[in-house]
Amino acid sequence: MPAHVIGVSMGGGASLDLAVAEPYKVERLVLVAPGLAGWEWADSLKADWEAEEAAWQRGDLDEVAWANVRTWVDGPLRGGEAPAAVRQAVFDMYRPALDLQKVEGAVDGEPLEPKAADRLAEVAAPTLVVVGELDQPDMMKSGEHLAASMPHARMVRMPGVAHLPPMEAPEEFVRIVTEFLES
Repeated sequence: MPAHVIGVSMGGGASLDLAVAEPYKVERLVLVAPGLAGWEWADSLKADWEAEEAAWQRGDLDEVAWANVRTWVDGPLRGGEAPAAVRQAVFDMYRPALDLQKVEGAVDGEPLEPKAADRLAEVAAPTLVVVGELDQPDMMKSGEHLAASMPHARMVRMPGVAHLPPMEAPEEFVRIVTEFLES
């Protein structure tokens, strides 16, 4: 039986892979600031990832988590830090995941080949792409690309939020997704 599939960030990329690889499992697809394998990311975002990787190599997992918060929750467009409660909630969610990533074999399966980015026209499920207007500029660009490249997709921009709309504006996010799923 097909399901409604909702994925956020890297989970959005995994959800997109599922919709391409096993379309019969996906009735409707919601991609929230999805990662897109093969996308040419901006140099500034690559520099953020390099700093995060350097902290990982030093074994400073707290700094890895805070670097992730600065990149994705604060972002370059907010004009400062996100609300403290959101920053702390994301840190508290992400930091334990880093301990799990240290376990050999715990992360990363086989990548989809050919990549979903090259197969977007194959996505049969009605798709909603949600991007926060304060997210990394690349996320807006990749979201627009996804919405334009999939036959049954549309994009919604959520004002006042960055990379994690469900955490920053949960009521508005639920309203938008519920309307899409019921349409």
